[in-house]
Amino acid sequence: YCGALARVCLEKYYAEPDPQAKKEWYDRCLNYLARSIEYNPMEPTRNANLGRFYRVQGRESKDAARRAENFNLAIKYYETACELSPQHPALRNELGEVYHEMGNLAEAIKQYERSLGISPDFSETYSHIGDAYLEKSTKPNGTGADKDNAVKNYYEAVKIQARLMPD
Repeated sequence: YCGALARVCLEKYYAEPDPQAKKEWYDRCLNYLARSIEYNPMEPTRNANLGRFYRVQGRESKDAARRAENFNLAIKYYETACELSPQHPALRNELGEVYHEMGNLAEAIKQYERSLGISPDFSETYSHIGDAYLEKSTKPNGTGADKDNAVKNYYEAVKIQARLMPD
């Protein structure tokens, strides 16, 4: 119940143009998420929801210190969710996305590869790895190998999707 209320508050938060009202929706959402995890801290979804919440806050923050704090909280909750549900590749991908958004591409790739260890037929993971390698290739110390790895992973994602498409 608290998780559903948190989702409603988050949607209101996104839609609210007034900064003061937006802050109130933020506080209400965080309150419901915290209450939901109090009821069952061993539930992976509740931890992942808090990870998602802090990831969005990190992404939206203009202040570098606040951004880092939110991303680190997201990592904490995603890591807990991954520990509680170790066979869930999407959670591992979401953790990788936080690292990717932080600019830690090596750790992002490591998390995506762990996801592939869980499910090698999850095309989304190959796309995420491709994105990380492509971004790596555009950095000053990027290499042609990074671009080649991006293409290789995008190709794997396409092959999986092609197998899933009806004839």
